[in-house]
Amino acid sequence: MNSNVGIGCRSVIVSLGLAVVAHTALAFTLTGRRWATDHIPMTLQLGQSGGLRDGSVDWDACGRGSLAIWNRALVSTTVRFIPGRGSSGPPIGLDGVNSIGFAGDLLGASFGPSVVSLTHTVAIVRDGGDETVEADVLLNAAQSFDCYRGPRPTGPPVYDLQRTVTHGLGHVVGLGHLDATNEHLPAVMHARLGEVEALQLNDVQGALALGGVDAAGIPFPPRNETLVFYQSLESEYRDTLEREQDEEGFVNAEGSAVWFPEWLRYVLNGCSAEEATTRVLMQIRDGGVQPVCTEVEAGMFAFPPRNQSLDFLRALDAFYRDELGRSVELSYVDLEGKAVWLSEYLRFRVNGASDVRARSQVIQQIRDVAGGSDNPAPMPPSCSNVRYSITDLGLVLSATQVGQVDPLAPVANPTSLLLNDGRVRLFFTNTGEGIASAISNNGITFEYEGIRIFGPDANAMGAPTGPSRVFRMFDGRVRIYIGSSHSGVSSWTSSDEGQTWTLDAGERITQAQAEMDAIQKLSIVTLLDGTYRGYFGPAPQSNPDMTLSDTGPPDHWLRSATSTDLLNWQVEDGILVGPGALTLTASAREVEPLLRSDGCLTLFYQLNKPQDAGITVEGVTVVGYSTSSDGRSFTEQFPLITPRDPAGPDVLEMPDGTWLLYHDSTTDASE
Repeated sequence: MNSNVGIGCRSVIVSLGLAVVAHTALAFTLTGRRWATDHIPMTLQLGQSGGLRDGSVDWDACGRGSLAIWNRALVSTTVRFIPGRGSSGPPIGLDGVNSIGFAGDLLGASFGPSVVSLTHTVAIVRDGGDETVEADVLLNAAQSFDCYRGPRPTGPPVYDLQRTVTHGLGHVVGLGHLDATNEHLPAVMHARLGEVEALQLNDVQGALALGGVDAAGIPFPPRNETLVFYQSLESEYRDTLEREQDEEGFVNAEGSAVWFPEWLRYVLNGCSAEEATTRVLMQIRDGGVQPVCTEVEAGMFAFPPRNQSLDFLRALDAFYRDELGRSVELSYVDLEGKAVWLSEYLRFRVNGASDVRARSQVIQQIRDVAGGSDNPAPMPPSCSNVRYSITDLGLVLSATQVGQVDPLAPVANPTSLLLNDGRVRLFFTNTGEGIASAISNNGITFEYEGIRIFGPDANAMGAPTGPSRVFRMFDGRVRIYIGSSHSGVSSWTSSDEGQTWTLDAGERITQAQAEMDAIQKLSIVTLLDGTYRGYFGPAPQSNPDMTLSDTGPPDHWLRSATSTDLLNWQVEDGILVGPGALTLTASAREVEPLLRSDGCLTLFYQLNKPQDAGITVEGVTVVGYSTSSDGRSFTEQFPLITPRDPAGPDVLEMPDGTWLLYHDSTTDASE
């Protein structure tokens, strides 16, 4: 890639004076501008095209993909791009219309030979932050474009229009370029075009901060969720602790839910408690979001002691009384209770727990304290105490429901995806046809949708289909990892919730890396430091040593690998479960990991020789589980599902905090 080719951002501030205020937070840069509206209309004026590589019908369709990418990234905020279509032609500056189009110049000024695109923004200086009123993404008509995924093709430069527009829309939202000290970090918002085609963590965190979600540095939950927790805290103090509503203060519930997390965000990102207090008060005075004090490595933050949290809440209370002139508010929760339990809720959230799980954990801690413990913040339970029980919901999908005549046709290897609209899409192998899907409103009653990845087509592309696992990435896209009996692990990526898929180049884990003739089910969790660990085992059919014997089915074992980008994986040493493991040596296959909110990690898997684990059942196999504090050391295993010779467990956390576990069955041949 030519290092002199760049994507530019140009700003015009319309006011009595010219001013741009830039704030740096973690690795992303905020331009100091925001829209007054949550819905940003963008008119596509790119026009018709010939055949585009990714199948887009025209340039506007390719550009709409960029709008969809940003809308998915902003799903936890109220900010949305609203696409519209105008007449083909170059955008016109200062016309009150936000446009995306090709242009021969920038308002009469030459682009220059090295510029691919420019974003032209008009804003008005306002107290507390400049207001954007118009933005145009202009693509240099002198450059060559196409619409494609993956690396730039060899030969004369041909730029991907979608990733170029995605970059430009970052400027429209209010992001600047990453500064020079962060050139090594993956991001779309670099000043120079690179091979990064999808929004990265730094891009998304910057946009969330602009959208009102405190995601700078260490990601924090949306403000509305913290407010709901605070309201539940008030109820718990009233109903369980039977407190009176006699705690006087000047900060209302919303103020507590907004400003305490903001103070904590500064502290966790390197500010002293006093400096964090100063920055929060500057924000309240309409000074805008302040930069954090330092870049803190993921997983390396330390929560402040209780006295510092309490000092901040006292300073906030005095500020509301003296400077904002607020009247007295009555609460069931005293300041110390706010300091302890807000911190504890946010501790769970920044370590990956859902809102529902974090609230339930804290409420249970409060009840434990009420029951006699003198420790206001008990430690998480030991992972050795983790046990699961299930309620059998019966058959959710049969072979005949998915078009098979034979009710015992192999319909297997379920892997589930919670969609943005709350529905569940279940993917599975449908006999020899490929990877299919079914859709459900409740995760229990499914309607067949059809084949998503056709087996013959995938084979022709060198990526044979087989057991798969689906994983939602932080940018909203979905990736499915597929193992087979004849290859390593391939992957496909979807930008439309798993309806259509594009094959990723290469293999994620090769047979040589895994030391296996074939690999089955790379199943992934996101670790607390933002990296990823995947678990997998061998596929049985292709290894001549994995054949039936007098002692029963062939042996299987579980291994792990790590990745920072979900594409390149490093296999870790050792066997975790199965023959060759230190402790749990019974044959195990078809693994599914679950990272719990308490930091414990459970592996669910099929024991295809349960007798070797000391488990006696009427059938042939069981689904069992083991739990570890570090995701690598497993010393105990327990049976979970014994009827119907279960296999292929898949766990999905629902919005209400409950879990659904899908599996296939050799007796029913169904999920």
